[in-house]
Amino acid sequence: MEPSSWRQAWRSLRRRPVHLVAAVCTLAFGTGVTTAVFSLVHTVLVRDLPYPSPDRLVTIYESSPSARERTSLIAPGRLDDWNRLSQSFDAISGSYGENVTDTSGSEPERLAAVRVAPHFFAVFGTEAAIGRTFVE
Repeated sequence: MEPSSWRQAWRSLRRRPVHLVAAVCTLAFGTGVTTAVFSLVHTVLVRDLPYPSPDRLVTIYESSPSARERTSLIAPGRLDDWNRLSQSFDAISGSYGENVTDTSGSEPERLAAVRVAPHFFAVFGTEAAIGRTFVE
């Protein structure tokens, strides 16, 4: 655009302040949405997982066709067998989430908890944030 075209556009918007506000709000909204979508895509799809060797992590499910379940909980004994017999994986672990109620305070508090199997920290290459990890 030529400089005179910019001046003409600016004069036109100054004469109609509602149009100016609408244009600025549209640009701000578009910029905000674009930034949010980029951040989400980058975080979820592009960036590596925050674990050592994330390309070596896989998810294993056990299905139960007789119960018509695509995925089901795996018994701890079966996880032990898989770890003992596996020649393809360094370690196999399991986890599942549940809601629990903490009644140690004056008021009960609902918490989200995750129960994990013994090799959980070895699979992800991390240490426990508080306390120690599992021992035999």
